[in-house]
Amino acid sequence: MHTKKAVYNILSQTAYEVVALICGLILPRLILSYFGSNYNGIVSSITQFLDYISILTLGLSGSTRVALYKAKANQNVIESVSSILKATDMFMDRIGKYFILYAVLLTFIYPYIIHSNVSSLEISLLVIIISMSVYCQYVYGFSYKTFLMADQSIYIYNCIQICCKLFSTIVACSLIYLGCSIHIVELGIVCSLMAAPVFLKYYVRKKYSLIDDVPPDYNALKGRRDVMAHSIANTIYSYTGIFLFTILTNASTISVYIVYSLVFNSLKKIQNIFTVGLEAVLGEHWARNDLRAFNGIFDKIEFFIFLLTSIIISSTITLIIPFVCLYTKGINDVNYIIPEYAFLATVAEAFFCVRTPYLIAVQAAGKYKETRNGAFYESGLNLLVSIIGIVKYGILGIALGNIVANLFRTFQYVCFLSNNMLNRRITVFAKKLSWMSFNIFVVEKTVYCFILDGIRITDWKDWMFYATFITICGFVITNLSAIVFYRKNYIDIMSYIFNKYKTRLQKNNK
Repeated sequence: MHTKKAVYNILSQTAYEVVALICGLILPRLILSYFGSNYNGIVSSITQFLDYISILTLGLSGSTRVALYKAKANQNVIESVSSILKATDMFMDRIGKYFILYAVLLTFIYPYIIHSNVSSLEISLLVIIISMSVYCQYVYGFSYKTFLMADQSIYIYNCIQICCKLFSTIVACSLIYLGCSIHIVELGIVCSLMAAPVFLKYYVRKKYSLIDDVPPDYNALKGRRDVMAHSIANTIYSYTGIFLFTILTNASTISVYIVYSLVFNSLKKIQNIFTVGLEAVLGEHWARNDLRAFNGIFDKIEFFIFLLTSIIISSTITLIIPFVCLYTKGINDVNYIIPEYAFLATVAEAFFCVRTPYLIAVQAAGKYKETRNGAFYESGLNLLVSIIGIVKYGILGIALGNIVANLFRTFQYVCFLSNNMLNRRITVFAKKLSWMSFNIFVVEKTVYCFILDGIRITDWKDWMFYATFITICGFVITNLSAIVFYRKNYIDIMSYIFNKYKTRLQKNNK
């Protein structure tokens, strides 16, 4: 059953990330072309500011998942799950009231924060429109998405999101081509997306026969504050850029940052395809105290993430600037080509990617309290270095802040897991990191010396061709390197994948 759900999760996650990637590239480009960098930056900044209300939910999803893992591991009756979700729902209802107050305040204050040539009235209207979508996202469906994650049934949520994402993008593009204002376009997006959380709530309660008349289990959420520290660090990492650029720079700089973020968000989506559902698998083994299975699965996840990151990062370093050149072609109101930022931001993303297996393991085991101090230090480092860096170096400063914070946090996770959960030396991580760096270096030298020397990428056809070629090159070199330096790990994970596929095939043939 777990294998079947894992297949569904991976396939649906792949489909969703592909759809989100395509839609995420189309819509910002149209906004840039029809409305300019100012509006693109303003819309992104408003969305981010409204998302800050998620700070009130920090730790809620993680603590709910841990409680649900325990309920499932102990084979608790459906009443336990219903009580946990009811407590989460009631907590979200309170947050909804705070959000309405926050949105009203932001409507009047935000126009005086952002530096742009757009009128205050237009900006306030955008805040009101976008806030409706954010409200539905957080108040409705939050607990039910969390439940599906814990149940390894996130494919249900993914399917709903795919339909809404496609529909909202079609609506937005149609409105843009019809010559509608940015406000009408955003209103169309909001109306298209509001149905998703409402339907999700109805579907989960109906399918899983959740009980309404049960007392809320607030004790299940008692670890929320420990989880909150980790969530604060993740929030600062994700939101620091736009917040500081809004305060310290202008809407055009935000637009530049957003264009590069399209690339790095796409990398996260690719990684999510392969990591979806892994926390739930590790969480159930840890809850059952099956440490041998936990360690075995973690070793496979860790090696695979390093293998995947080698391929992704080596391709990104080469392709990001040509992508930005083509994506912003014809848009001349601000300079989007900043190679130094592209390189530094890619390095920061590499460290963010390699810490994924350790983050998953900590979350699965519920070790939030033991690692929360590191999360606070990471947040402080990120803010401090980013502020100093932006004042002195502009957009490069945010990349420097992310690098320092990610370096610290990654090593903190590694030290904790090595000493307290995996019972192994830290040098295991150091060797894998050196191996990954070696792979990226070899791929880059190979690409530049023998493939891209003197070649200019002038259109999307060229970019797609070389992107495919470079990715294949990175795939081949990294896999050959894995066979040479990590033969046992490579054979283990290939055998694991083959056996899972073989088992699934035999079941289908019966």
